[in-house]
Parts: sequence; structure tokens; C-alpha cells
Amino acid sequence: MRIGPRAIDGIDLRDTLEEARALLDQIGKSTGRTLPNPENKPQASKEAWRLDSTEFGSVALKAEADGRIVWISGFVRPTQAIPFGRFGDLAQAKPRSDTLAIWDRMEPKLPYRLIARGAKQAATVVSLIPIGPPKAESTSAKN
Repeated sequence: MRIGPRAIDGIDLRDTLEEARALLDQIGKSTGRTLPNPENKPQASKEAWRLDSTEFGSVALKAEADGRIVWISGFVRPTQAIPFGRFGDLAQAKPRSDTLAIWDRMEPKLPYRLIARGAKQAATVVSLIPIGPPKAESTSAKN
């Protein structure tokens, strides 16, 4: 399992849909369906993937028409709930309860929100959502 800054199983919020699909092809399989798009945004894409050999059994993501990923959610395998503390300092999570912890990560190039949901302070669903548009960065690195 890879949970890092802006990433779930290596899928980074700054990746394009094409980049995410290339990685997902290596670690899982598409469910073969596009998730409903109730906003009816042109060309927006919501996809679900089953994953092999990670703590996450599946991921879902949404990308805008330009290929920019706007959210990623990872669904943890039932027997492998992840303690909220692995995502960050619990004292900094606002709000925080036994079933929910939210951190706003104010990174310079792409601030984002990490949301962990589950029971007994252990996540079964982890979501990453950008907070505002990405800032300009060099094409040589995504750091």
C-alpha cells in the first residue's frame, strides 16, 4: 500500500487520467464501467478499479474533461482497516471522531484534503480532494 502526499496506491492528485490508468493497469483491473456522472459535465470521467495485493481492494476516481483528477477514493479491504494515525497527527485532524478524521494539507503546489472514514478510528475509506486549483509547476518534477 502506498499512501503518501496526494496519493493513494501511487495515484497522485496531480496525475492525469492517462497516467493514473497506466499505473492502475499494473496493480489492478478496471471494473469495465464508468460511474454515473450526475453533474452531466461534458467528458468528465468517473471510474472504478479493483486492485490486487494492496490494502485497498478498490479505488474510484474522477477526472475533468482535460484529464485532471479531481478526487480519488480508496476502499480498504475489510480485514485491513488503517488506523487514522497513519495519515497524520490526530490532534491536527479537524473534525475528528471515532468514525471520521479530516486533514487539510496546505502544500504549496496543490493543497488538498485527506478524509478518513471508518469505525473505531480505523479507515475503511480514504479520500483525497484538491482544495482549489493546482499552482503552476515545472514540467520536470511533480514534487
